[in-house]
Amino acid sequence: MILEIAITALIPGLVAVGVFLALRRYAPGAANRSTALPLALGLGYLAGHLGVGGTPPWPPVTSTQSLFYLVVAALIAVVALARVKAILLRSAVRLLLLAGILGLILRAMVRYQWQPLEAALWLVGLATFMWLLWSAHLRSLERGRSRAQPLAWCLSLSGCGVALVLAHSALLAQLSFVLVAVVGSVYAVTLREPESPRLSLAVPVLLTIQVSLLLSGTFYADLAAYQAIGLAVAPLGVILAELRPKSSDRTRLLLGLLGVALILVPLLGVATVEYSTMGGDSYGYD
Repeated sequence: MILEIAITALIPGLVAVGVFLALRRYAPGAANRSTALPLALGLGYLAGHLGVGGTPPWPPVTSTQSLFYLVVAALIAVVALARVKAILLRSAVRLLLLAGILGLILRAMVRYQWQPLEAALWLVGLATFMWLLWSAHLRSLERGRSRAQPLAWCLSLSGCGVALVLAHSALLAQLSFVLVAVVGSVYAVTLREPESPRLSLAVPVLLTIQVSLLLSGTFYADLAAYQAIGLAVAPLGVILAELRPKSSDRTRLLLGLLGVALILVPLLGVATVEYSTMGGDSYGYD
């Protein structure tokens, strides 16, 4: 079991590092080099997704199958955003991606569970929250290139994986840990660079995976809504690192991770207590 998990994490990590180094070295043009990080993360994740769940059918049936194609769409959005400067067009790309996430992940809820008015309220509310979350991540990640940023995402996604295990969805948890391995692997190869790559360029990919997993865990497993919200905003805790911009890299790193931990630790503590009182063995639910 441990060997299987290690292999599952190793392959996407190697794919991500290979893509990142190849694009940074050989891709001509500043725009192509700027997309090296998000493309590496997305392609690394897709390799891990294939390893965990196999090749998904088209059209997808489950939310996890839909996630594979949503990441492909996010990669297309990354390339488009790297070349489009007009604010209106950039907003249209973001809106299309968010609509795709909601449309594919929550398709079963819209068709079989919600009444029309209820569906409209849910979709508008979630779309608004996701738009604001995207903007908040961009603002947070564009403030600097602190080493805390990628580690904060690794810590947050690890917390997401733990919460999804507690919520009886091992499959969703595995996919979350795949992204942890991908982000961590790319981060490791950049340690000798003067500064960490700008993660703001990878927001479409990171947010697509994170939000899709949390929506699936909330509506199709046992993840509580407040836990999903807390996990979604946890990476923003890295803002603590920017409160001391003139501090040493080590101090900023510790402050950033502390900000994330202040959100995750109470959240997972409460979740552990809650789920310990629940029954059920639906660990394959997706």
